[in-house]
Amino acid sequence: MVPAGETVLTQGASKAVAAPPMPPTLMLRADASAEMGTGHVMRCLALAMAWREIDGRAVFLSRLPEPLAQRIRAEGFELAEFCGEPGCSEDLEAAACLLPGTERPWIVLDGYHFPTGYCSALRKLGRVLAIDDFGAAHFAEAGMHLDQNLDGGRPGGYPEDALALLGPAYALLRPEFRSPPARDPDRPCRQVLVTLGGSDPAGLTCAVLEALARVLPEGVRCLTIAGAANPRKEALQALTQRLGPNFELRDNVSDMAALMAQADLAVTAAGSTVWELACMGVPMLVMPVADNQVPVARAICRAGAGAGLAFGSLESWSPKELEGCVDSLLSDATQRAAMARAGQCLVDGQGALRVVQAMRALAEPLPATLPLLPATPDDIREVWLLANQPSVRTNAIHPEPIPWADHEVWYCRRMAATDSLFLLCRLGGCLAGQIRYEPENGAALASFSVAKPFRGRGLGRRLLAETWREACRSLGLGRARGVVFAGNAPSAACFSKAGFRQVGTEVHCGRDFLIFEGACP
Repeated sequence: MVPAGETVLTQGASKAVAAPPMPPTLMLRADASAEMGTGHVMRCLALAMAWREIDGRAVFLSRLPEPLAQRIRAEGFELAEFCGEPGCSEDLEAAACLLPGTERPWIVLDGYHFPTGYCSALRKLGRVLAIDDFGAAHFAEAGMHLDQNLDGGRPGGYPEDALALLGPAYALLRPEFRSPPARDPDRPCRQVLVTLGGSDPAGLTCAVLEALARVLPEGVRCLTIAGAANPRKEALQALTQRLGPNFELRDNVSDMAALMAQADLAVTAAGSTVWELACMGVPMLVMPVADNQVPVARAICRAGAGAGLAFGSLESWSPKELEGCVDSLLSDATQRAAMARAGQCLVDGQGALRVVQAMRALAEPLPATLPLLPATPDDIREVWLLANQPSVRTNAIHPEPIPWADHEVWYCRRMAATDSLFLLCRLGGCLAGQIRYEPENGAALASFSVAKPFRGRGLGRRLLAETWREACRSLGLGRARGVVFAGNAPSAACFSKAGFRQVGTEVHCGRDFLIFEGACP
């Protein structure tokens, strides 16, 4: 391996080629306890594992129960344990000590208990990715936001200059979940899995097991997982022994994917585990163990990947309801198979890799050749979101926000058009920019926009420079044209640097616009 910053000579090469830069450090700031559970730390662990695959350094700054601290260390990661108040000055000092001063690291912030201002302070140390379950930009100052929930993350709810990764395509799962097995739709139910989170703060596992003991048929086993922060392990062990040989308790497991592969039905809390179960194709009864899990449970059930329990409040949970749901699903292989298919349509296990790709796209230089592909019908929503960014609308001929219905009509026409060129640039899987060429008065009219998180690196200039001559040739036109709002100096500079020259001005909707033209050979 060549050290970062050095150059190498390839055999037969005439000049030195710079080695690619090493990925920056990733620091993960997340805590776990019996009260808050372990989900924040476990999904950060999945992200750290994906980061390590690109030879990056990952280090945890956390307050953890000892079994979870042992798990982090056993996975080979650095762990700096912090015992003070989250977000205090000592917390920030500990973070600064873990981060090299010569690079711009990434800091992952995951948790609801950090105070206002903590994210801003961390941003002075590096780039911040905030993992958010509430869809309301819990830390608005972060440069990237991740909400892996189905109903989370309203796109307009995040700052324009932040990149938002939304939905279960970005679910943070460990590598063991990347190759889920195919499930036999006629598979009989032989084992039920009970997993109510890393701590089960409401203490519902014992009551769930008592209810299952009343309805599980002979020959159906029940495997219960006690999480790393569960304070009732002794009571659970005593209960499973009393319930008989078909009931088993496992403590702080490290082979969760393998155990899920053996399960035919799960009773689960509505935390991060639901995405693991969905990925593995396990039908589930979703039971919120905290009020903030209710929206996740409802969304999973609407998507057809599970059935729900106790959506009103924790106090409304009924053992009789659980018994009825379990009894119904045990006898309905068709419904279980439908849930399995729906879950695997939601989650494919690649989410952590996608997040790492997006992080690298924001931090690394543009590629030597831009990845440009024709727009497709599947891109309609992302193009609409880009077109409606406030800074994009400000510089448009018609600056009003574009209603979705109008966009649908326009986009369908663009997809059907044969005399235009519509290209998208994706970096790290994210829509970074778009460029279109349409015939107008004998010229190819160029229109481009760049998502704000990707600006300032010359992407707009390159979108033009790498496409406009080819667009003229493919459309059979001798020149390209651009119309730029007079107050949009960056776009004007893009046209000039891409080989266009300013030929005049026009007035549209009472505002001045600059006209640029480029002649094709």
